[in-house]
Amino acid sequence: LGPRTPPLDGEVPYRWVPERQGGPHNAVFADRAAGPAGLLATLEASGALLASMARTTPPGVRSYHGFGISDPEGFAAMGVLE
Repeated sequence: LGPRTPPLDGEVPYRWVPERQGGPHNAVFADRAAGPAGLLATLEASGALLASMARTTPPGVRSYHGFGISDPEGFAAMGVLE
């Protein structure tokens, strides 16, 4: 939803590889040295980014997701689950 022209045929090209062998394939990692408070701050910041994107993107905008093209409301719902 973020790019001016959201992709409809693939994801935004974030690096999607594990930081360690067998690790999760996440795009955003929290700094372990920051401890639980840092993890919560990262989670809160990510949630705020998602909420801001969903709130400010016009309802007619569609963008690609692995489960299909979605609107801002759908991305907000998927973000809660993810």
